[in-house]
Amino acid sequence: DDGLGQAFRYTSEGGLVFIDPNEYSAVRGLSADGRLVLANVLDKHRAPTIPFVWDEVQGKREVQAMLDAADVDTTGWRLDQAFALSRDGHVVVGSGTCGGDPALYRIELPE
Repeated sequence: DDGLGQAFRYTSEGGLVFIDPNEYSAVRGLSADGRLVLANVLDKHRAPTIPFVWDEVQGKREVQAMLDAADVDTTGWRLDQAFALSRDGHVVVGSGTCGGDPALYRIELPE
């Protein structure tokens, strides 16, 4: 056992639901209504590598892919990890790099 975990959501109606049982991940935020989960995929060294959101309707969606699909210009940016999700589930805060330099980001998630 390598000690890595898997992000999950629990409800009294549905019980324990793993976000992606094929990857190691860590939850970083939850919307106030509990419908949207913010998490990071973890590499074998427990380093966050890919921020994503999950909900029951749309499943797992990488934040970068959501921005790309909405034609948001993220040229020069690499989104390494997410730290927090707003109560309404619309804003993600995290860290990464911009132009190769460490940077923080605040993203309003596209619908």
